[in-house]
Amino acid sequence: MPKGFRKQIKLTSQHVGVERRQELLDDIADSNGFLPQGVGIKDMDVTFVDFVKEKLKIEIDGEQVPVIFLTIQRYTDFTKIWKFVDEYKNIKMPFITVVRKPDIQKGTNQAGLANIPGHQHWSYYKVPTNDGARIGMDIYKIPQPTAVDITYEVRFFSNKMSDVNVIHNKVQREFNAIQSYIYPKGHPMPVTLPTVTDESNVEDFENRRFYIQAFEMLLAGYILDEEDFVVQPTINRAMVLSEIAVDPSDNQITGNQNTRTPVIRNQGSVIIRNSVGNLIVITNCNTSYVVGNTQIINSGATFSISVPATSGYTLENIINYDSDGSPVLTPAMVGFTATTCEPVTITNSGATYSVTVVSGGLLVLPNIEVTDSDGSTYFQPSVTDVVCTPQVQEMFIQFGFLIGDDQTGDLTIDADNAGTFTSTSDDGSSGTITFSINSGAFAAFVNPTVLGIGDTIAANRTITTGLGFAKITGTYV
Repeated sequence: MPKGFRKQIKLTSQHVGVERRQELLDDIADSNGFLPQGVGIKDMDVTFVDFVKEKLKIEIDGEQVPVIFLTIQRYTDFTKIWKFVDEYKNIKMPFITVVRKPDIQKGTNQAGLANIPGHQHWSYYKVPTNDGARIGMDIYKIPQPTAVDITYEVRFFSNKMSDVNVIHNKVQREFNAIQSYIYPKGHPMPVTLPTVTDESNVEDFENRRFYIQAFEMLLAGYILDEEDFVVQPTINRAMVLSEIAVDPSDNQITGNQNTRTPVIRNQGSVIIRNSVGNLIVITNCNTSYVVGNTQIINSGATFSISVPATSGYTLENIINYDSDGSPVLTPAMVGFTATTCEPVTITNSGATYSVTVVSGGLLVLPNIEVTDSDGSTYFQPSVTDVVCTPQVQEMFIQFGFLIGDDQTGDLTIDADNAGTFTSTSDDGSSGTITFSINSGAFAAFVNPTVLGIGDTIAANRTITTGLGFAKITGTYV
């Protein structure tokens, strides 16, 4: 078939003007009621992805190009860990990704105009009602939609320029009228194409080169929350028929005036309302109606009583408890003010601190000054435990050698010389110095050496020609 021939011819005329607007409203309305369908951001995301799949659908080499919807975080991961690979672990192209920017902006759907303040509701539809006795009208109201601008980034990945030409043909043809439309829940929302950029890495000769075409698409949408819909009953009408008949027994006429007494025969129903106009009941004529009891209940539902209609009722007194715990009776619905407590005196156990606080007052205890074991001071909150830093002191044990002696006797450690020893020294002319701990074999000094109460230690030397000494130095707490 030659180019230019139309394969599908529409034989029915398209609606325009008022009829077209009504057609759009019918598409938006919920099929199960009179109110429109609510629409949110998730609905717009789903419909936009369907828009890309349908309007930008591409088949290359007999296979449809896949469309993947990603968040910004998933897009970063996706570019690092490719899932679309062939049997040789090479990236399988082409494919399309859709990423929605999370920063949703104030909308321009209403030509940049702002909503009316106050979250007002506006009449949307009037629905007739009839319960058999009343004929009325319910007004369905909806709030003004909240306009939002959502930016989607559609990227096309391919390693062939011919594929790039195909996607540009699709996109430019779709947006040749400046904007296209999507229909989330039947709501028409325009989509524009602000920018088209090239993110290809064809100049990177070290890695695999491919084309990336980025299409930034702006959706001028709006949010309509079904929780904000209102159904408001309005007009109610009831019909009462009356018939007037003349009593034939009263046929007196004075002058030119007929004085026969009229008799009213009622037919239909009687509407009974209370003093503020609320409907109580609809009853037939010549039918007695007894007004029911009145239920009195408090706000916490802890008190409830049934009182006959038109009868008075005196609420009982309530019990209040004063600040000292004593009960006080007061009439219902009357405020109660507790008496003020006497001031209280707060002291510490040593009576070195004392202060008086008025009733209802707040006292913040001052910090206390702590002197540590090394003489330094610091402040910490009151009524908290104080833990001082242990003070470390130096100590030493010295062994003496007489001429001709090669070792000393055992020294038993007591509380005065128990501690941790970290170094040793000697006179320099006694040869090699070794130590025996708890009658063990003589060995070189080990840093650290911990000696507790009851341990024994002895020193040994290898040169005995003169006087000498050996010394171990350490610390204790």
